[in-house]
Amino acid sequence: MSFCTCRESWADAVTGAKILPRGRSQVVWRQVPTQLHGWWRITETQVWAIEHLDLLGPAMISFTGHDDRLRMLAILAYVDCTPTKTGVSFTWEGASEYDPISGTGTAKLGKDGRLKGTIKIKDGDSSTFVAERAQAPDEPIADASARGFSGALRPAATLCDNRERSGDE
Repeated sequence: MSFCTCRESWADAVTGAKILPRGRSQVVWRQVPTQLHGWWRITETQVWAIEHLDLLGPAMISFTGHDDRLRMLAILAYVDCTPTKTGVSFTWEGASEYDPISGTGTAKLGKDGRLKGTIKIKDGDSSTFVAERAQAPDEPIADASARGFSGALRPAATLCDNRERSGDE
């Protein structure tokens, strides 16, 4: 299995307040299996109705190794993923309708090229999901903190995130 890695530096991006998943240090290297690396559009779930998935914009999840995000239903969250033998496992923290929310999940690439996995809400629902490869959103996914949730501080951007968006080296 091959991996993509990316360096995230707090010192280079201290200008904004965002939610910091537990256990994040100042410099983090995350490895994401190459076949899962990137943005994914959540198109199906077992539990939640399709018409509600896109409440805050297209339902998406990213596995890039830096500043990963989840947006679906009324959830805006940061994702922290770890490679497994068959894909990734992840935890997520954010807000849903101004309330703190967190959970876990798993994802792996299906034979049809779509991402298949589970998303669990702590003390709440759990569902399987299917996602298709997508481009990063044109506009950054809004922070839960901008919607009234004040959690731990998180850097506003990362070195890799800035380079990808601006094209700078």
